[in-house]
Amino acid sequence: MKWLKQNVLLVVSGIVALGLLGFSGYFLWDKMEQKNGVTEQLNTATTELERLLNREVHPSEENIKAAKAEQKRLAAALDAVKSYFPSTGLTNALEGAEFKAFLENAIHDMTVDAERSGVTLPPKPFNFSFTAQRPLVNYAAGSIDPLTWQVMDIKALMSCLFQAKIHSLVSIRRASVSSDDPAGSLDYVSKKMSTNAITSAVIAPYEVTFQCFSTELADALSRIARAPVTFVLTNVVVSPGTSAAQSAAGDVSTGQMPSAASRYGGMDPSTAARYGIGGARGGMSSAMMSRYGLTPGGQAGAAGQPAAPGATPGSTTSPTPKTGPQTVIDEKPLKVTITAHSMRIHPPRVPEKSEKKTPRPAAIKPAGEENATQ
Repeated sequence: MKWLKQNVLLVVSGIVALGLLGFSGYFLWDKMEQKNGVTEQLNTATTELERLLNREVHPSEENIKAAKAEQKRLAAALDAVKSYFPSTGLTNALEGAEFKAFLENAIHDMTVDAERSGVTLPPKPFNFSFTAQRPLVNYAAGSIDPLTWQVMDIKALMSCLFQAKIHSLVSIRRASVSSDDPAGSLDYVSKKMSTNAITSAVIAPYEVTFQCFSTELADALSRIARAPVTFVLTNVVVSPGTSAAQSAAGDVSTGQMPSAASRYGGMDPSTAARYGIGGARGGMSSAMMSRYGLTPGGQAGAAGQPAAPGATPGSTTSPTPKTGPQTVIDEKPLKVTITAHSMRIHPPRVPEKSEKKTPRPAAIKPAGEENATQ
């Protein structure tokens, strides 16, 4: 006992060392068991692979049932994917006159919607990228179907932008799908329409440029995401828009009177009045200035108010502190260019009913000719 008391630290260290040695032995044994289990699974998988590779391939009932089950599972997966993409809605191809009426009605509807929403369109006649097709009656072979899909896509896209009340539409471009489309025109993008080989979805690219504020941009993107047509935005470019001063300066340099839209950075007067743009003080209109009691000079009070009593000519007085609302955020118009791809599913064409031809009856020979041949 005396020795243990004198070497208690050595005894405790020995006990701890023995405990650690036992734990390390158990840990090593556990890891070796895990290694043996993984090795056994690997050997089993390798054996099964070799059996499948060396197995003689032949059509059996089991293989045929498995293949049919996989086909059903794949068809169900395709149907689930197609449910996210709208159909083109056309079961029969349009004729030339029908497409002509469809195109004219679509352009008229989009123009009216833009006017009702206060959206400024490019100078008339603006054909929404269908300048080459609008005067035609006879169209190139095989071009009416893709043109019809493009008209529906552009109409859905314009509906989202007009409902968001953007300031102005600068341009819209689409893929060239017809030999009637002139080369080098600004109505077309370099990309082409394509069809997915698995889902049969028609993918059509579009490029739209417009001017708006950040609030309208957020609303437009939200509406595009909820549109009945599936649009995939692949690129959004935002740059400073054309201000009122720049638009007016551009009109003066060309010798033209500045238009109402150019004075307000591409906005019509009603939209400019909605944001208080168009006046002398910081872009504030006279109605907004009178609302807050501001004079054209930028000071509070009524216009033409006499000088303060006691002021003598030539004397220097301290400037009157400005009162009224102060500009916190002076947002400028934005020029936005979005690249969108629409995705639609081909509906099966309804086959035309073929007329059954009645077989022509055989000619009846006279009785005298039959006897002669006999």
